[in-house]
Amino acid sequence: MAGTPARLKVDIVADSRKARDELDGFSAKVAGFAAGVSSAVTTFAIDKLAQGATAAASALADGVGKAANLSAALGTLQQNYGGAAGELQKWAEQAAKGLGLSELAAINATNRFAVYARFLGLNGREAANFSTELTKLAADLGAFADIPVEDAINAIGSAFRGERDPIERFGILLNDASVKAAYFRKTGEEVNGTLTTQQNIIGTLAALQEQSATATGAFAREQDQLGNKSQVLRAQLDNLQIAIGEKLLPIFQDLVGVASTIVERFSESGISGVWSRLAETWGGDLNGLRTLVADWVNKNVPDFREWSARASE
Repeated sequence: MAGTPARLKVDIVADSRKARDELDGFSAKVAGFAAGVSSAVTTFAIDKLAQGATAAASALADGVGKAANLSAALGTLQQNYGGAAGELQKWAEQAAKGLGLSELAAINATNRFAVYARFLGLNGREAANFSTELTKLAADLGAFADIPVEDAINAIGSAFRGERDPIERFGILLNDASVKAAYFRKTGEEVNGTLTTQQNIIGTLAALQEQSATATGAFAREQDQLGNKSQVLRAQLDNLQIAIGEKLLPIFQDLVGVASTIVERFSESGISGVWSRLAETWGGDLNGLRTLVADWVNKNVPDFREWSARASE
């Protein structure tokens, strides 16, 4: 028994060392796991921030593009409708809630229908009324058939050109016989041969109005339905995006102009020519900005490189 305390002491010391080693190993694993989770969370957050920034930049660029399209569409509207263009623009500004169309989409629709108004000899306010009524008809057909308004606008335009299959999606059946019959009921003139372009437009419009009686007013009646609410929301968001784009459009136009001359200056005199061109555009402060940026890089880039090297170890 004399040797028992010593052996017991050895056993206890050995067990305590083993426990400490196991504890140290466990702590290292926990630390490694925590570091891995932290790294994963950080990477995930950075990725999401990058995705968000990219999406925001894309939305801003799209807004600028749509704003430019709206500006061009308004110019075309003026050419198509003359003095009635102002009234049409005011009507288009309210089209999101009334028709589920953004201002740009509504103006594009009226510009598309202008060509058919000219074939009918309409101009000014008469042409404007013709186009807005067709756009309203497209909204009602779309709501009635649960199909986007833009598709209905395209289908109506196709029908006027004699392409009658697309309009069948909206429950409208057109053929030579039905269009001639509708033309006769509208004008009292019977046509035995081929319809002229003007006669086809008149007959097609009459047939559309007759066969769409059930759908008339459908968009207003069904505004509380989810599909129409979603369409109105999309149109309103488009209007908002365009409004932001209109604020940014002058800046983008300036940047594009500067960029083109920067390329010329760089090819002529290198980087010094680029800086001088920027200075000409935005003032001599850019020279100070260049110095400021260069000083900051010289002071901080080495430290940043050292920090990033340590962080990657």
